[in-house]
Amino acid sequence: TLSDRSQTGTRDKAYVAALWNNLGVQQEKLGGIEVSVKAFKRAVTFAPRNPTALLNLTQAYWGLRHRALTQQFLETVIQIAPDDPFPHLALAELLIDKGRKADATPHLKRAKTRIHRDPLLTTLLEKLEGKTAQVAAATTPARRIVGSSSMICVNRRRNSGSSSTIRTDLR
Repeated sequence: TLSDRSQTGTRDKAYVAALWNNLGVQQEKLGGIEVSVKAFKRAVTFAPRNPTALLNLTQAYWGLRHRALTQQFLETVIQIAPDDPFPHLALAELLIDKGRKADATPHLKRAKTRIHRDPLLTTLLEKLEGKTAQVAAATTPARRIVGSSSMICVNRRRNSGSSSTIRTDLR
C-alpha cells in the first residue's frame, strides 16, 4: 500500500542518513573536519530532523568557523536537540562575536544547566562567560580582565559508539 511505501521510504532515508553520518565521522578521523562536512550535510539532507546528524554538522561548522553556522541554523538545531548544550554555546559565541553579549547570556545559562559536568564544554562555557563578563568589567575602570587565547578539544562526534576530537582556538 501507499502508506507502507511511505514508511519504507522514511526508514530507508534514516538508514542512508546514518551511513552518511558514520562516513563523516570516519572521514574526520582520517582527514580532519574539512573533509567530513560534505558527508554530514548529506546525512542532514536525508534526515533533517535527526539530532545526531545535525549536531555533528553543527560541530563541524563550528570547528571550521563555516559561514553556514548562522543564528537561524543554530536555532533550528536547538529546536531539534534542545537538551544538548553545544548548540547553545555555539549560538552564544556567535552572538558575542556580533557584539550582542546580552542576547548570548540566556544561551549560556541554558547550556550551563545542560552540560552535566562535561569538562570540554565546561571550558568553552567558562571562556564565553568570561567574554560576557568583560562588558561589565569595561564599565568598572578599577578592574582589569586580560584575555588569553586557549585551545580546547570538543570530543562529541556521534555514530555507533565512536567519537573523534575537534581542536580549535577559542577567541
